[in-house]
Amino acid sequence: MKALLPLLLLPLAAQAQPTADYFPGETFDAARPTPESVLGFGIGDWHLRFDQQQQYLGALAQGSDRIKLISIGRTTELREQKLLAISSPANLARLEQIRKQHLEVLGGKAHPELPTIVWLGYSIHGDEPSGANAAPLVAYWLAASDSEAVKAILDNCIVLMDPALNPDGLDRYANFANNMQSRHNSDSLAHRSRWQGFPAGRLNHYGFDLNRDWLLLSQPASRNRVRFWQSWMPAVFGDFHEMETDGTFFFQPGIPSRVNPLTPKENQAITKELAKAVAKGLDKQGRLYFTGESFDDFYWGKASSYADAQGAVGILYEQARPRGQKAATPFGELSFAFSIENQLTASRRLLAGVVQDKQRLASYQAAFFKDARKLADDDRTKGILLKNPGDQARLDDLARVLTSHGIEVQLLAKDTKEGGQAFKAGSDLYVPLDQPQYRLVKSVFGTDTQFKDDSFYDVSAWNLAYAYNVPFQPSRNADLGGEPWHPLLPKLPPVEPAYAWAFHWNDSRAPALLADLLRAGIKVFRTGSESDNSGVELAAGDMLIPAGTQQPAYLLATLARLSQAHGVPLLGLDSGLSQSGADLGSPGLQRIHQPRAALLVGRDIGATKAGGVWQSLDVQAGVALTLLEDSVLAKLDLDEFSHLIIPSAAPLALDAAQSQRIRAWVERGGRLILMADAVPWAIDNGLLAATLVDDKARLARFPTEGLGYGDQGRHRAQTLIAGTQVLADLDVSHPLNAGLGSATLPLMRDQAVMLDKVEGDFSVLARYDAKPLLAGFMAKANQDFLAGTPATVAQHLGRGSVVAFLDDVSFRGVQRDSERWLSNALYLDF
Repeated sequence: MKALLPLLLLPLAAQAQPTADYFPGETFDAARPTPESVLGFGIGDWHLRFDQQQQYLGALAQGSDRIKLISIGRTTELREQKLLAISSPANLARLEQIRKQHLEVLGGKAHPELPTIVWLGYSIHGDEPSGANAAPLVAYWLAASDSEAVKAILDNCIVLMDPALNPDGLDRYANFANNMQSRHNSDSLAHRSRWQGFPAGRLNHYGFDLNRDWLLLSQPASRNRVRFWQSWMPAVFGDFHEMETDGTFFFQPGIPSRVNPLTPKENQAITKELAKAVAKGLDKQGRLYFTGESFDDFYWGKASSYADAQGAVGILYEQARPRGQKAATPFGELSFAFSIENQLTASRRLLAGVVQDKQRLASYQAAFFKDARKLADDDRTKGILLKNPGDQARLDDLARVLTSHGIEVQLLAKDTKEGGQAFKAGSDLYVPLDQPQYRLVKSVFGTDTQFKDDSFYDVSAWNLAYAYNVPFQPSRNADLGGEPWHPLLPKLPPVEPAYAWAFHWNDSRAPALLADLLRAGIKVFRTGSESDNSGVELAAGDMLIPAGTQQPAYLLATLARLSQAHGVPLLGLDSGLSQSGADLGSPGLQRIHQPRAALLVGRDIGATKAGGVWQSLDVQAGVALTLLEDSVLAKLDLDEFSHLIIPSAAPLALDAAQSQRIRAWVERGGRLILMADAVPWAIDNGLLAATLVDDKARLARFPTEGLGYGDQGRHRAQTLIAGTQVLADLDVSHPLNAGLGSATLPLMRDQAVMLDKVEGDFSVLARYDAKPLLAGFMAKANQDFLAGTPATVAQHLGRGSVVAFLDDVSFRGVQRDSERWLSNALYLDF
């Protein structure tokens, strides 16, 4: 029997079948084009580029009364995101009417007579291409098949197909894989097609994992997609991925104990029913699969679990990946065509299951939102107060994310005091819990630290108020909200002739303004201490533009243009003599220079950490970064750069010779900026004068005595620090903490590197709090080790300096206050 297993699992042909061979026994409308008739090759022969996929889907939709193309926006690289609405001609004729009527589900009203809204999303990780390559086959089947099964689906469903959830990454990987393709392809796992460069096709343009961005919305593709989601509120979401080569095929339900506790039990019950339909199709083909043993639905910011948070049933599908045309596996040769066929089968069978469970799905989704009101009524907390942190742009950015998810956010209607904080009407915000998105509100402001199952596939905390460093307070008062939130436009005074102009560094738009001022050749200085000048109160670290320092021509016009463009007030000062504090010509002034900054990237660098820094400095701070490829670092002239950022460990690129070279560059005056697990490298090579917490001593606090072999996973989970929000206490007098605006700072900790001792006086600008855990899971032993240890260090080395952040300060693009440290490290002296 074992000898027959590969034949049962894998297709006989090494290359892809013609389209008809994917659908044995079915007949199709000859007027509908097959993929090979448009593309010139069969699905699976080559990896589809995004433009090729779109070319075929456009040809399929042309003249079809079963398909409507819908554009929802563009990606970072300006690829157009198009969804296909696929249904019967009668349903498509009244598509907008169906959409509007279905949205009554938010009020708890079920419409079982309406078609079920099903979203099929493929390959959000671009180098997991079998989904995106299966999508044209699914679309062809729905558009051209004469079968009764398809007719039932079209009559009973609106299928919203997102054929490529990550167009930029899909294109990057398709080109890479096709460049490696041969007439006779190797199945070796060592083949070049399995070793990508930076950023891998898994990620988007800036190196972000879009599957983790559904809740955070740091990327344009995610914002477009969630905006469309909220306009449709699908009832089912199919999420098609790939996993490691030595697997089979996984579909949810996942591990039962790792489901978010806010997800209703009925969600998992329906998931099991829909799984039976998929299992039936795979059984018929003799394909191996598994459920319930892997993956989870805890973090509500992933694609399938975001659906769960929205009253839908989200189902994750994971196909073993060949990474190229074929790969050797324990089960035989795995071909690209075989992986595509499994995704096709899962898609078809999911839709059949939806038709069968149509009534139950409608009832569940309506009950989800109806019950939300009941849960809110029983909750002692009635709303969340959000306090303006002194940075209106950051507060508005948080509110914009919340409202993008359909969460109601209101302006505070009256002054109030809660939890020792004063909240001001018209300035601060109120988020009521009595709303359809009650569960999501509880989730994004959650502070849980205790969990029934503390093994996590992803982060265990995602409190958005902590991420944006916006003070928040649960309130038992339900009568605090006023009119709906709307962005408050900054009041920009006219830029008129003055002795000098100043702008506040605590405004999150200030770094981008500074970058443009320096590009325009304008001399800008940092204030060294507080002052009150011409009625303008300046804090240490605010920016000053003196008129009498050989500024360029057209200064006033340039200042007015840039102030307007960035929405940052430039405050006129009439005299160099301050009423209190330092005068404007103080010896404490620091001239700000335009940095020549480089970021180390490449195969040896953590792509998401590098991508977070890249986007933060490019998009938020307006800095032109040079991306340095780690594999050719030895050939590059470092003296071209004033700053070098190493965002993660790079053991292959940063060998002993390169470490000494970088040290010499720092000693000549360069500034080295380190993050997370790059810190141990710096310590080992004499770049940072500090010692690490003994990791053996830390792990000794997690004994294995009395544990069995099956306890390994749980034991390891206890030792990890993965996706946990922690609190740091700041030295507010340190120059690199300028603009942060508070004495504490929430951080996201996703690794266990800790510092024990740091040499040099006044070199620690942030320490983890004595009680560091804010939200998420961290074992008590890890909390004890982390408490009071340095979180950020700044030291001098020769004529240069080293700044070390123990955490990913731009984690997933939403650490909107800690990322200010990056700008400070580029511009400010200490």
